[in-house]
Amino acid sequence: SWDPVRVPQLALVRPTLPTAVAPLPIYRSGPRSPSPLIRRPQWLRCAVCQQESTVEVGVEVRSVDSPTHPWECSKNSWNPALASCYPRKEFLGQLEAFAKTPQGQQCRWPEGHLVGAVDLWWLYCHVIHLGGWATVYGNLWLRELCARQPELEGISGVAQQLRDIYDNFLLAFEQAHFKGKRYAEPEQRELLFRFDTPTGCPPVCPVVGCSD
Repeated sequence: SWDPVRVPQLALVRPTLPTAVAPLPIYRSGPRSPSPLIRRPQWLRCAVCQQESTVEVGVEVRSVDSPTHPWECSKNSWNPALASCYPRKEFLGQLEAFAKTPQGQQCRWPEGHLVGAVDLWWLYCHVIHLGGWATVYGNLWLRELCARQPELEGISGVAQQLRDIYDNFLLAFEQAHFKGKRYAEPEQRELLFRFDTPTGCPPVCPVVGCSD
């Protein structure tokens, strides 16, 4: 199994924590509303490449995803830099080619697409659709990645493993390739989070999870 202790630390600058972070769950007041309201991103999985995309607040999900016209990456009008399919095979080919470049020497090339239980394609796609690693790590959104795989949330140290994996295998690649929205400002980050109840959580992707 993958041991994060054995992964060498690279000369990459890890993002610092900003003063404003994403809000925690908000609870209704009053005796008639005991269930919490949770603000979380809405994810849709592409019917063509299986990549999952976030849907910004203000976009009616039913207008872009229906039984007769399922979601496809090309419908992503609010984040056009990510409005194209990105299948796993294409990503792994790009990552392998990047690892052979001078800039890519900062990245380690894994044996296959998995590092431990973590699918690198799945992790990278989820991070960039949340604005990239600086936004995800800086706003403590590792918990959102964890929520995509609840059965792994209680595993000790998985959050640290996720951070080490991204630092060592994906961060330099992201810095060279990612052109999508960064959601760097508070008002931009608000576009990612909708109110939802715990029972209304979207299906998880059976790949990765972590604990805070």
